[in-house]
Amino acid sequence: MTVGSKNTDQRSVQPKWPSGTYLEGPTYVKTWSGGDRTPADRAAGIWPEHAYSMTCDSILHGHYRIRQWTNGVATGDGYNSSDAVNLTNTLTRSWTQNDDLKLYAKIADEVQQHDWNAGIFVGELGKTVDSIASRARQLGRAILAVKRGNVSSAYDILKADAAGFVSKEKNGKKLPPSTAQAVKTSSTWYGAWLELRYAWRPLVKDIYDLSEAIRTRDVPKTWTIKKKVYIPYKFTTSAPFAIWYGEGRYAKRLKCIFEETPFTLASHLGLNNPESIVWELVPYSFVADWFIPIGTYLQTRNTLAKVKGTYVLTTYDWWKVRLDVLDKNPPKVPAFGIYQYYSDPVGKINHVSLTRTVGNENSLPVPLPVLRNPVGSSPVSRALDAITLVKQAVGADSTVRRFR
Repeated sequence: MTVGSKNTDQRSVQPKWPSGTYLEGPTYVKTWSGGDRTPADRAAGIWPEHAYSMTCDSILHGHYRIRQWTNGVATGDGYNSSDAVNLTNTLTRSWTQNDDLKLYAKIADEVQQHDWNAGIFVGELGKTVDSIASRARQLGRAILAVKRGNVSSAYDILKADAAGFVSKEKNGKKLPPSTAQAVKTSSTWYGAWLELRYAWRPLVKDIYDLSEAIRTRDVPKTWTIKKKVYIPYKFTTSAPFAIWYGEGRYAKRLKCIFEETPFTLASHLGLNNPESIVWELVPYSFVADWFIPIGTYLQTRNTLAKVKGTYVLTTYDWWKVRLDVLDKNPPKVPAFGIYQYYSDPVGKINHVSLTRTVGNENSLPVPLPVLRNPVGSSPVSRALDAITLVKQAVGADSTVRRFR
């Protein structure tokens, strides 16, 4: 929280015609209150949205020159304060609820036109999802080969180190006995699969690394909309010889920051690092169980990502004016009567005040974006098909359920 004020006054006393004195020079007054960045924010170089209010007035208290003639003879020449020229600043009309609705409608139109693609992350991941599909398909084929009793074919599919495992014949010759010491004979196919544990371990680790790549790269997408509605100011003065003129606006700006809130592998799907598993105690069905979270993640991320909204509403009251005289070409001095001519105006006023509030999607009647479902996204489809192959390869055998 930060609260503060600043006040400087550099005016000096000046003589006023025909008598007295006035103050001339600049003044500056600013007050503020609101949130502030934390030390961590400053270290990270970020500027989080925060509530804030501020009022600032910068004024050059000036003068205008008065020259007087009486019956055609100069009888006076001096200055008076520009503060003597009263200023009235008013809006061309009042701000109403309809203006608020107009602001919200601008945001709603932008949201409806935006093509928020929930599956755009697939394209940004490059070949990662395709690699998931390739490795899962490889594992599924190896499982099916073992179930059919073709252990050597499964081994070739897994591309493990040949030492200690049965392999196919090469060039019509059997491998040496030391290599041909087959996987231990088992009465069940899943027993044989467990004997190939050290062949499929690197493959599963590769898939875990790929899933970590997805988790790391799949950063929530953000999208920001800014819209503004304003009413101009008009300025009048009571002096018949001078005028304050300038520009100003009373405005409201709505900044909407939409951000995805996707599921993540680690925090929502319970994916465990295979290196932390005691491999010798893990049943073979773990291979399929471990793939299910990846498939669930890809499917969920591709179709059901959610969006949250942060709304920053800022109200501005801003105007600036400077003093000028109406008659810049004085007529010929009349021979009789008193005549005064005003010139050389100096004076400026700059005013700004703002109030900023921060809320969420429940604080304003602004719709959240509707995510477009990229049905048939081929990289995800291929990965899901490959993972389904693994699940079917393991889950089709009734014996599996006793090991789960």
